[in-house]
Amino acid sequence: MDIQTVLESQHRLLDALLLEAVREGSTVDEEVYLAFREVLARHIAIEEKVLLQALREAGVIFSQAERIHQDHRALGQLMAAEPTMANVTALAMLFHEHEAVEESEIGLFATCAQLLDPEILEKSRSEYVATAGDAAWTPSTREQAFKLAAGRKR
Repeated sequence: MDIQTVLESQHRLLDALLLEAVREGSTVDEEVYLAFREVLARHIAIEEKVLLQALREAGVIFSQAERIHQDHRALGQLMAAEPTMANVTALAMLFHEHEAVEESEIGLFATCAQLLDPEILEKSRSEYVATAGDAAWTPSTREQAFKLAAGRKR
């Protein structure tokens, strides 16, 4: 599975977890939200340490890189805040805007797919996995997300 497909499928998983976390409408399901945060943190790390790093190393100037960095910082701040409905709503709004930037025809995923040699992406992915561990790579199902979150609680 190519990296674009993996990351887009993570976006769908994150969308579903976020929706489930606020399903009740007035409270946040903290267990589901914790799973969402775990997957999003890993997803951001992959984008920063694999995709954006590979673009830099290849000398590709990506006009939206700073916007993506800023979004990642803001998402991190919101994830660190208390999971109130207001904070989770703000995070959801930013996350959905961020997804659109990454998944557009000129977004991060398409740019990497079009301009980077798959071998460069694989080298960058391998280096990331070597330092972060294979478990950090692809939390792609709800069950995997909850398993990650449960491991974090211990």
